[in-house]
Amino acid sequence: MSHESVNSQQLKLAALSDALCSAMKYGDEGFAIAVRILENETGQMRLTAYHVIWQQLDETGKQKLLQYLSQR
Repeated sequence: MSHESVNSQQLKLAALSDALCSAMKYGDEGFAIAVRILENETGQMRLTAYHVIWQQLDETGKQKLLQYLSQR
């Protein structure tokens, strides 16, 4: 991977993280948006999305996310 593509990937990951953190501030609606983002990502982006969402949730939210993902 070139230096340029590594920087591009890092920028994408940072933007994704920022977007998810912002979305998670808006309760159930933000959670729904964050989950849609998670579903649309793949690879490292999906792992990052999951990690960011997980870190923002309380125990109830974590159970809700696990339940939602188990239905997919």
